[in-house]
Amino acid sequence: MGFRVRVEPSGREFIAEPQETLLEAALRSGVSIHYNCSSGSCGECRARILAGHAEDRDFHDFVLSEHERNHGVVLLCTTHATSDLVIEARIAGSAAEIPHQQFLAKIAKVEPLSDDVVLLLLRTPRSRTLRFLAGQHVVLRAAGQCIDLPIASCPCNGMLLQFHLLRGRDEPLLSWLLQRTHGGDSVEVAGPFGTFTLDEASPRAVVMVAEETGFATLKSLIEHYINLEKSQPLHLYRLAHSAAGFYLGNLCESWRDAIDNFTYTPLTVAPGALLPLLQHIADEIPAPAATDLYLVIPEEIASAAQQLFIRRGVPARQIAIEHHRTAPRSLARNGTDCGANPSRSPL
Repeated sequence: MGFRVRVEPSGREFIAEPQETLLEAALRSGVSIHYNCSSGSCGECRARILAGHAEDRDFHDFVLSEHERNHGVVLLCTTHATSDLVIEARIAGSAAEIPHQQFLAKIAKVEPLSDDVVLLLLRTPRSRTLRFLAGQHVVLRAAGQCIDLPIASCPCNGMLLQFHLLRGRDEPLLSWLLQRTHGGDSVEVAGPFGTFTLDEASPRAVVMVAEETGFATLKSLIEHYINLEKSQPLHLYRLAHSAAGFYLGNLCESWRDAIDNFTYTPLTVAPGALLPLLQHIADEIPAPAATDLYLVIPEEIASAAQQLFIRRGVPARQIAIEHHRTAPRSLARNGTDCGANPSRSPL
């Protein structure tokens, strides 16, 4: 049986199972609590127990002062709830509150997801996980190249970071990665960047649309959405130019079992027909004024796409757009524009 934990001063709540740490429970529940290493080394997840009981069960290198211990301060990454709790801890309310981070991560896996898309899995150091919000992106540097990529994984696990690379677009970094299928080499990670994040407080229905590997961004958002246990309808549209563009289709199908009121629609895009297809999607929205719209689409059609959804009745403030890259953009390590894009913050 889990214990209810309320976080002050935000008022956010989550359930902590006896076998998991308070940090693990918070992140699993979609609560963006302040932390860094998650392994008891840095002390960044210090919090204060205001009510209830908890036990520090796991080994940690960081030493709390006697004053801190006497005033109920604990490390969330090593402490387990033994009753319902009220704790005082910092929570990120927006992307602006997530600190910039930079470190070396190890390649854990490089494998194809389809004929066109490759999965890159990075493992962070024990002392440095990546703290980010769903929908954000980072800059990766390796082999004299740097590239700006969306994070495809859930913020609930900042130690294993997923990225989706497209053959023919993410060269030459991809070529270097494909020679390291057994992992172990290092990649520099810098970020996170971006404000394309979920409006967690909104009670409105959600429509998400992504073209090709823009799905990586929505995958992170949807996994975070699941952790928040939200109940409003969510309709995912995936747009691709061939069957290979619908990679991880089985995952999308499995979300039907995990999310109430979830709908998944894959749509094939004919050449030059992306805007007409977006018009078709707009026409299908049953209650535009009560819908939050998340679009990951090419920059060149972003303004036109926004206007057609506004004409359909979706308020502009409820439309979030992230620009999906459709051309190669691996840049030299010394390039000052690495990561530069109207929808992305420069390094």
